[in-house]
Amino acid sequence: MLNGEFVRKMSSMIAGDSGPSFSQLYILDADTAFQKRVSNIAYGGDRVDPDVLKKLDTLLRECHPLANIYKNFHTQYQEKLQNEGPDAIKNFRLVLLEEREVPDDVRANNLHPRQVNLPTEETLFSLHTESDEPPMLKGICITDEQGKIFKFSPHHPLTDTLCYPLLFPCGDDGYHNKIPFVRKLTDDDASESNDSDHENVGFVPIKKRKSISCRDYVKYRLAIRKGEDYHNIWSSGGGLSQKYTLDYNARIDSDNASYLRRPELDLLSTTPESARRWLARDCGAQSINDFGSIVMFRKNYPGTRPYFQDMFYDATSIMARSRKSENASFMFTFTSNPHWPEIKRNLFHKKQKIVDRFDIICRIYEDKLRHLHFLLNKKHIFGKILGYGESREFQKRIGGPHLHRVFCTDILSTPENVENLIWAHIPKEPPTEDKSSWANFIRKVRELLKHHQLHDCGEHCKKLNGKCKKGFPKPFSNITILHENKPAEYKRPSPDDGGEVLEIKRGKNTIKYDNSRVVAYNPLILVMFECHHNLEFAYGQTDNLKYALKYPFKGSSFSYVRSETTGLIHVDEPLQYARMIYRSPTEAYSRILTYKYAFLSHVVLALTIHLPENQRVYFTHQSANQTLGNIDSGDLPETPLTAYWNLCNKDPTFTILFENMPETYAFNKKTRVWKKLKIDPKNKNRKPRIGRIYTVSPREPEKFALYLLTKHFVGSFENLLNVNGHICDTFVEAGRLRGLLEDNEVWERTLREGSTYLTPSQMRLLFANILVFGGTEKCVIDGLYLWNMFIEHFYDRRCTEAERLFLKKLRKFFGRNFRPKIYFFQNDLK
Repeated sequence: MLNGEFVRKMSSMIAGDSGPSFSQLYILDADTAFQKRVSNIAYGGDRVDPDVLKKLDTLLRECHPLANIYKNFHTQYQEKLQNEGPDAIKNFRLVLLEEREVPDDVRANNLHPRQVNLPTEETLFSLHTESDEPPMLKGICITDEQGKIFKFSPHHPLTDTLCYPLLFPCGDDGYHNKIPFVRKLTDDDASESNDSDHENVGFVPIKKRKSISCRDYVKYRLAIRKGEDYHNIWSSGGGLSQKYTLDYNARIDSDNASYLRRPELDLLSTTPESARRWLARDCGAQSINDFGSIVMFRKNYPGTRPYFQDMFYDATSIMARSRKSENASFMFTFTSNPHWPEIKRNLFHKKQKIVDRFDIICRIYEDKLRHLHFLLNKKHIFGKILGYGESREFQKRIGGPHLHRVFCTDILSTPENVENLIWAHIPKEPPTEDKSSWANFIRKVRELLKHHQLHDCGEHCKKLNGKCKKGFPKPFSNITILHENKPAEYKRPSPDDGGEVLEIKRGKNTIKYDNSRVVAYNPLILVMFECHHNLEFAYGQTDNLKYALKYPFKGSSFSYVRSETTGLIHVDEPLQYARMIYRSPTEAYSRILTYKYAFLSHVVLALTIHLPENQRVYFTHQSANQTLGNIDSGDLPETPLTAYWNLCNKDPTFTILFENMPETYAFNKKTRVWKKLKIDPKNKNRKPRIGRIYTVSPREPEKFALYLLTKHFVGSFENLLNVNGHICDTFVEAGRLRGLLEDNEVWERTLREGSTYLTPSQMRLLFANILVFGGTEKCVIDGLYLWNMFIEHFYDRRCTEAERLFLKKLRKFFGRNFRPKIYFFQNDLK
């Protein structure tokens, strides 16, 4: 994929100075083409068996339709050149049209498919149409005489055989959108059917779904089926198989992006004032009418920025609800081992590269991951887990998957408990005569430590000052010491205090490793899975939680903007996604098989706060007039918040806060009402449910006051405005009378809540908005007090310039909002 578009190069018919290659070889006779291949080092030279080359060449020439087309085309070209001269040769291209792509009004239904297949005789090209203009068809374009490159449709049935002729040597069709979808009958279904006249017994067409998807097709192709007697070329194609998998994964992403660009999904809203301001600021628009289309990824589409952001906020909400200060929390990293025996047993031959069996790496890791989840969540090897958030990544070396999990347990946070779970030392060698299970376990730990848990400080992990980025070598300690605001010191006895030292050969050298080089691990995980992992005690209350899903958030956080000739601005997030993404074959294979990127212990339902009769109403360009008419007549859609208000009005004794509604109620999207959940206590696989309310900026004081009232009090908005019989005119007044906006405490609670899931940049913006918009005559904000309390959440204090730059931007923010005389720090900024 190049710049978000599929680009497949087709070689020119005329060879250049470097000699013929690729498809140009098929215009030569077989013996000449063979000699060209043998002499070209790019084809392997002497490393390739000549007999294999001859067999492949014969197979392609006899069976592949495009080989004959190239030869026929070249023959006609030479004849015309000889008879009429070079001036008679015009620039042209060959377009091969598949019968499937022909419109219904052009296709001749009385013709057999073989009558309209690709030409193999002396036919240059053919295009039939009933009109003066050719139909808008996407075919396969072959380069012209001048070498100009033309692209062709990624879903053309001949795309695969053109790009991967060795995988499709007979010119088999690849994926196209006309492959019918059928469902195989189960034994029960077949027993009820007595239709023996059906041509395809055992299969029935699905009415709702007429054709298979691109994902279904490639999953079927890549699957290894037990008992099949043919060679699985998809797992033996080496680099070709990698490219094939990456190609199809890109096609699937392209299909999803195309779906989101459909006109009926081009949604607008009547009250997205903050979104309009953001778009106008970042896109240079003067008004909302300047936008032609807005295409954004849904948050439930895996692998995208909105997906990971939503998962991150859900994970932080889970940890904020589940985590207890007296209990221990941990961060766990679990990687894949390319040398697992299960992987080696499934290689087709000893010389096959592990990187070429990305399918086995994914499947074996997924199996190991299921076992790991069983041990953690069901067997409670680290204690009963109260909540967790987990994300998956893929290594750059072989693309191997690994995960990061942050979880809180019911284990008390004591040095003894942490020392039992986390080892950071080399255990002593048991006596030779000791054959107990524990002694054998320790011997196994010592053996695996050499391969998986010792850190080498190479050039890859050194900073500019020569120190290790990971902090190795670690300080020695005879006991485990837990700190509140810095990493724990694990038990790492020095050699002088009896600590073990391992001597390991690395090439010709022998290197000594002591406990300062040991990556913290769990001995049970090490012995059971035989792979590198890292188990760390999560100190503090909020900072370490933000590390859980930090890797998926790398890169730009703004949407790509493209100007079209119409003068309209198009916000196209899928286009940005296609241009920025990097994927290994392993990740592409995982995406094709829809393996999860993230795992959460709870189901989190996000809830939105809005003012009465000011909920967002979504509509398309086509339905704009009808929607505006409904708004004028007061016909507004029910939202979870309005349904909650209705429920409170019907039952004055209702005592559940809006944020806690998902725990016992479910919002029916069809009937737009809250329904009581029917919870089966015997269902142990059911995940607990929690709710989280999207935060509201202090820039919107009325909405922010409603947000505070909703989080602390039960009732409809009428009840919230009623304070001891006094009907308030605004929610700000109601919040002040209820004691929520009287002093600095409300902003302290707001910043403390935000510190659990907001990034440093978001925390800085929240702090600035509080200083500018949060103060009133009765509530004077103590900015210096809030600054000192939350300074560690505003920026990384290890960066010497961070504070100065933050304060400089803060001063500009005050000036833009006409508050230049706000001072919250002791020394004025010069």
